Amino acid sequence: MFPTNLKPSAETLIHTAIYQLIPNCEAVFHVHTIYNNLISDLYGDQGKVTFTKHEIIKAFDIWKEDSSITVPIVENYASIPKLAEEIGRVIQPGVPGVLIRNHGIYVWGDSDFTAKRHLEAFEFLFEYQIKMFFLKNFKQTL
Repeated sequence: MFPTNLKPSAETLIHTAIYQLIPNCEAVFHVHTIYNNLISDLYGDQGKVTFTKHEIIKAFDIWKEDSSITVPIVENYASIPKLAEEIGRVIQPGVPGVLIRNHGIYVWGDSDFTAKRHLEAFEFLFEYQIKMFFLKNFKQTL
């Protein structure tokens, strides 16, 4: 080993928990975007957000007619061990992501490519939902 001043991310414990809980997990990505923060805040009190009848749901290998996917949302605890525990509690088979309220999303997959595909699909759904929310509210004001 070579001496280093580098430190692992404070959130390494979360990544480790996901790797331990998800069979065949080879990649975990964590990003912060406007749309995942808006969605996590808008639906945070419900603890989840569901997307239905979107073609892009196939990106999660869900190929049923009229399919849906429900993404869990957890509170953004300052304690990383508590946050990792909460994420571990809500992880669901077939849903490769968890939103952290007003913070970001963790996504995973069996490769970098798969995790990136999941991230892009979730971000599409989040942006669509926010824009549709505003369009519906705008329409009501006309």
